[in-house]
Amino acid sequence: MTSFSFRPYVRLAAVAYCDGMTRVMQDSEPPAFQRGPDLEDEEFFQRYCPGIFSFPTRSNLSYFFRLSNRRDILLAQLDLLALGFRLEDHRRESGAYPDRLDKLSGPELVDPFSGEPYCYRTEDGGYLLYSVAGNRKDDGGQPAHKPWKNQEGDLVWRIR
Repeated sequence: MTSFSFRPYVRLAAVAYCDGMTRVMQDSEPPAFQRGPDLEDEEFFQRYCPGIFSFPTRSNLSYFFRLSNRRDILLAQLDLLALGFRLEDHRRESGAYPDRLDKLSGPELVDPFSGEPYCYRTEDGGYLLYSVAGNRKDDGGQPAHKPWKNQEGDLVWRIR
């Protein structure tokens, strides 16, 4: 009777896991607009965990990309808050909100989802300021109910 050892297969799986997770962590580090679209099909899995020894990596992939997406949501919310304070400072000094964000003092903040300046427009004595959020499309300032799920809608800061 011959004995079959799974030890070589376990080692191959461990190597595949380490390689795949290293690539995932490197790719999830930049903001969303630099990462490219999130893929949820076989092409996505083949990029990060090719081969038959990739089950552990596949099971952790979506977790890491969800974390990086939530990080970008938090960064966008903090930027919107900072811009909101700067807009209020401008209104106090000049009596009105500016017609463009580049008229504000301070550094230009960039939407982590688009790589462009945040969307902004004045409306009825107030303003609408928003990030395109996880779906990376400008939905015209319609709020996303669950932005961490990359649904339709934007991260919105509205003052009336």
